[in-house]
Amino acid sequence: MNPYKSNLLITGCVRNASKNIKYEIDKLKQITYFFKSIKILLIESDSQDNTNEILKKIKSKDLNFDFKSLGNLRKKYKFRTDRIARCRNEYVHEITSNSKYKNIDLVLIVDLDNINFLLSKKSLLSCFKQKNWDAVFANQKFAYYDIYALRHEEWSPNDYRNQLNFFDKYRKNRFLNYWFTSYSKMLIIPEDSEWIEVDSAFGGAAFYKKKCFFNNRYSGSINGKEICEHVFFNKYLKLQKKKLFICPSFINSGFNEHHKRLTFFYKLKFIFILFINLFKKN
Repeated sequence: MNPYKSNLLITGCVRNASKNIKYEIDKLKQITYFFKSIKILLIESDSQDNTNEILKKIKSKDLNFDFKSLGNLRKKYKFRTDRIARCRNEYVHEITSNSKYKNIDLVLIVDLDNINFLLSKKSLLSCFKQKNWDAVFANQKFAYYDIYALRHEEWSPNDYRNQLNFFDKYRKNRFLNYWFTSYSKMLIIPEDSEWIEVDSAFGGAAFYKKKCFFNNRYSGSINGKEICEHVFFNKYLKLQKKKLFICPSFINSGFNEHHKRLTFFYKLKFIFILFINLFKKN
């Protein structure tokens, strides 16, 4: 797919984003100008600031920008992932049924909480060096952080939180248990590495071909148990034999809040606590 001949929709979910949403939107416009056309659709919910007022103002000045507010979802949904899934399903509905988006070829899903501070034209274009993909997920300079959304047969085949809960039954040290189930899986992936085929991922930014949204949906829980909404969505794509990859040069972020336990201080703390626990056993 040639990005210069493709119509792009940028979408994502927002909440309490009044401080930075205008900047985020302006930056996304600046780095995606090379697409044939660009539209932006944001889904808002549960904001307690003036996010909606700012979005209305942006919409009044930009014909290619739109947003929908779903109001207060906290009263309707127990789990945060269910609320996010509800918002994501709203853009799925718009993509697949609104004539405004009938000519869209590609969808760029982004987080809008300052995570994409290294996203650039160069990193976006790197996704088009290969052709045989249906979805491409971002990588981070410091380490790939989104283990919750990640599914890969060797790297992270299951929900790390299930493993965490199992470890908690037998080792009463939450710090160590988190390290072994989540933080230890945050790999540094060099930008010149081969693409990594996955069953699911996200990492704050992802390209999907439009066909991925038809007859598909997000879910944030199954049988009363919270799950990652991206995993549910991507699972359907894998059942349809779609090709999903992490593109190592699709850099969107560097060190961020998700990496805090990968710092030198936390590594020393990990070693200290590990030795203390080993000593106790002996």
